[in-house]
Amino acid sequence: MSTRSLVGIENKNGSIDCIYIHNDGYIRGGVGECLIGNYVDRDKVRRLVNLGDLSSIGPCIGKKHDFNAYRSDICRSYGRDRRETNTKAVTVKSAEDFLKLNRDAEFCYYRQYRGEWMVSQKLNVSLGIGAGFAQKTAPFESVFSLLNKSKK
Repeated sequence: MSTRSLVGIENKNGSIDCIYIHNDGYIRGGVGECLIGNYVDRDKVRRLVNLGDLSSIGPCIGKKHDFNAYRSDICRSYGRDRRETNTKAVTVKSAEDFLKLNRDAEFCYYRQYRGEWMVSQKLNVSLGIGAGFAQKTAPFESVFSLLNKSKK
């Protein structure tokens, strides 16, 4: 099963351009660490979002390649590498609207205009014995801070 995520970049007016990433959306060892370690420069983040929806993220954006020849070092793009349509970035008005996008994403990451990576995680909350679970969306937190907390 995949751990889906959304990744976006905040614009000066507060809107966010965002894409869907199908695999490895978790913070440690997944999309979160990849973003913090490899997508620091605003221009590179913009190029990532301009790729459109991804199957997986890599430390390098890379060039067009065979989608079925998996490589962990570059991004696998549905549009660029598999020639799918309707994979372009979507723009939402705010971080609040970003969380409302329903693409079955368990993690929502965005690079703030000032440069910090933020993440919100969807959590399953117990409704009590035999009552099942409800999904709750956590507030945005700094990815860097969460990674440092989990090391302690």
